Amino acid sequence: MCCQIGDDLGRALVDVIEAQTPFDAVVIEASGVSDPWRIAQIGMAAPELSLEGVIVLVDASAAARQAGDPLLADTLARQVKSADLVVVNKADIAPAEALAAAKAWVDATAPGTPCIETVEAAVPPALLAGVPHAAIDASHACGPDCHDHHHGHGEPDHGALFQTWSAQPDAVIPAATLRARLRDMPPGVLRLKGLLRTGRGDAGNEWSEVQFAGRHGTLRKALPPAGDAGAAVVAIGLRGQLPEDALKAFLAP
Repeated sequence: MCCQIGDDLGRALVDVIEAQTPFDAVVIEASGVSDPWRIAQIGMAAPELSLEGVIVLVDASAAARQAGDPLLADTLARQVKSADLVVVNKADIAPAEALAAAKAWVDATAPGTPCIETVEAAVPPALLAGVPHAAIDASHACGPDCHDHHHGHGEPDHGALFQTWSAQPDAVIPAATLRARLRDMPPGVLRLKGLLRTGRGDAGNEWSEVQFAGRHGTLRKALPPAGDAGAAVVAIGLRGQLPEDALKAFLAP
């Protein structure tokens, strides 16, 4: 999407929704001068879609300098403030002073927004697009390369950077309780997704899909899991910063 939001995006989303070939997700890449939050609103207008998150990519080598440009400052600040996750990229080639300045600018502009450093924008797909309900095994929650070591230039060691946590709670947690807990998610959780039992209605058990990305959480009704599968949640955070005790409390009855 370019800086002008016209009818093209709306038509494209309608085409995807109405297509006979099913889709897993819609990824919209905004140009460098766009307003990602305004673009996200277009997608949220469709009841068939829900927002998984806004990711803002920051050039570590140029961010601080560009943020000081009066013609760019407001646009760049608005982008970072709309982010659920800020990815400070080119950490390997940016001078140390520029990298520090870029992170300081992000922290000052959007305090509390999760921010990670990357090389070649390498981030585990599960961190960007959610974690499937079936991905209960934490060793696979970041994808097949999560625990691999470096094999060549630019290939990330996701296992060294990120940590996963999973649980299969038996408790019934009311939807209102979950919504309140989502608004008070403990720091350190970058991504959380799962399927939980939220009530016992007249027609049987009630289930909800819970999702959290960066700063925002959502809860929506869902079908019960198939077969013998039960409730399950997977969370992702930076290694050593994932608050496992707080996550246990998040899923407590």
